[in-house]
Amino acid sequence: ISCSRKRVSRLACAGGGGRSGAGGIRSDVIYRNEIGKTSAVNAYDAVRRLRPAFLTGRGPSTLLRASQSTSAPVVYLDNQRFGAAESLRDIPVDGIVEIRFLTAAQAQVRWGMNHPAGVILVITGSARGTSP
Repeated sequence: ISCSRKRVSRLACAGGGGRSGAGGIRSDVIYRNEIGKTSAVNAYDAVRRLRPAFLTGRGPSTLLRASQSTSAPVVYLDNQRFGAAESLRDIPVDGIVEIRFLTAAQAQVRWGMNHPAGVILVITGSARGTSP
């Protein structure tokens, strides 16, 4: 259903779920060509400059986790758990094909529980079978 139809509410269209935003840029993905337009030297710098919301800590999602003030996304490199958000500093931008943010629900489907703040997935050319 097109968001341009009058029967569809603005709220339904505004949610986007990572779809294209202004200028056709996806809010949940950073592509290689976009990274190349920055002076970033590592994945952390690229994310901080292009999609800082990826790094934003989230509050507890249940009363059981109320003792945790915030949590940060977990980083996966080529579908392997890599570390905390700070570990993005150890990934040079050379060879990155895309950096994708996955919500907690998306991460749970893919990797199981324990991703309450979501996942930052870094895909390199070697994982895609392409040259960097």
